[in-house]
Amino acid sequence: MSSSLAKWSLCALLATAACSEAATPKIGATGLSFTVVPLWPDTVGICLGAGSPSGTYTFSWIIQNAQPDDIFQDVSPTTRSMNPGECLLPWRRETPLPGGVLEDIIVTEVAAPGGVRLDSVEVQDRYGDHVYASATDTAQVDTLSGAALTFYHHRGRRHRP
Repeated sequence: MSSSLAKWSLCALLATAACSEAATPKIGATGLSFTVVPLWPDTVGICLGAGSPSGTYTFSWIIQNAQPDDIFQDVSPTTRSMNPGECLLPWRRETPLPGGVLEDIIVTEVAAPGGVRLDSVEVQDRYGDHVYASATDTAQVDTLSGAALTFYHHRGRRHRP
C-alpha cells in the first residue's frame, strides 16, 4: 500500500470518527459542547451531525483561490445517502498550503430527506467554532488549519432560535 493511499485511508477513518462524536449545537443554546474538530490542516469535511436523521442529502460547494496540488475528492454537487456522523471529504492536500495562502470553501445544503429540516451548522475553521442557521456557510483554511462543516437536522417544523 502506498504511503499516499495509507494516509488517505487514515484520513477517511479519522474524519468519520471526528464527526461521529459530535454533540448537537443549536442556535441560542448555552454551554455548547463542540466536539467535531477541524480534521487537520490539509482536509475539509462536510459532516452530518449526530441526531440528524439518516437519509439522502445533497451538498454543493465551491473552492475559492484553489491552489496547485489541491485534491478534489468528491465532485460538486454530491448526493449521498448519509448516516449521522458521516462526512464527505471534498478537498484535501498531501502537502500543506504555502504560508499566507487562504482558501475558502462555500458549502450549501441543496436537499435533505422529506420532512427533515436544517437546525444549525457548526463551522470549525481557522477562526474557531461558530454556529449558524443558514444552509450556505463558508469555512476558510490555511497552512495551519483545516475545516469541518457539520450540518444538524431534525424532523418536523423549522426550529426557531
